[in-house]
Amino acid sequence: MESSWSKTFKEGDRVEWIGPEDPTDPDIPTRGARGTVVSIDPPDEWVVAWDPPWATGVYSEKYLREVKA
Repeated sequence: MESSWSKTFKEGDRVEWIGPEDPTDPDIPTRGARGTVVSIDPPDEWVVAWDPPWATGVYSEKYLREVKA
């Protein structure tokens, strides 16, 4: 049986936040924030260590896009 886990990102990939902004939620980065994928939290969520000022958090893949170095 095929896994339903996403294969879009892997650990170490650089990503950018393209999801919605919510100024009332300090755990949601602003659009364009960049970070590094730390690990996967299946099925489609990624632990991302954001560049300051956001802490590491778990985010849905649908709100991230890869940044090519």
